[in-house]
Amino acid sequence: MARRKSSKQLILEYFLANLGKTLESRDIQAASGGDRTVRLTMGHIVDKSKVGEDSPQNLRAICTNCNERLQNTSLPKPDQVHLLAQVRRATIDNQKIFTEMAATKVQTNGC
Repeated sequence: MARRKSSKQLILEYFLANLGKTLESRDIQAASGGDRTVRLTMGHIVDKSKVGEDSPQNLRAICTNCNERLQNTSLPKPDQVHLLAQVRRATIDNQKIFTEMAATKVQTNGC
């Protein structure tokens, strides 16, 4: 027996089939099978601020609330020991680049 597609998958397929068109919310809801009311938007899998693209492969149908929560998340900053360990494992050329960037930042901030 074939597995039934989720409403989010149906909506994503509808969005992709209608790229470039203005879509009405009632049409989007109808595309979901109409079994429940969910406010959906198109969200990026890899955020644009992290060099994500607007390509169909990087888009997904996601509820509005979830999409807003995802925009407010970021990776935790590494502690100094972890950061230095990463630099130490880098190639010599990348270590030089890091050192130059760090020196420039220190000069700019007047530290």
